[in-house]
Amino acid sequence: MGSNIIKILAEKKWSQRKLAGASGLDPVYINRIINEKRDVRISTATKLAKALDCTIDDLFPTTETPDITKLEMQENVETM
Repeated sequence: MGSNIIKILAEKKWSQRKLAGASGLDPVYINRIINEKRDVRISTATKLAKALDCTIDDLFPTTETPDITKLEMQENVETM
């Protein structure tokens, strides 16, 4: 999450302090979120997303979805 927030802040040319003001969250808390030293509740993620004018999904890193074809091929090889 922290890297996504950093990316959005850079795009907006915002500081962590500006995000803190826009979201109503403490600047120290924002820093801990960015440095992934704090877990984030959905209510906090909502405040951050609203302040950054993005979706909650934009804040969280996406995981790579496995390629089903490769998985099926691997299973076929293992069963031979």
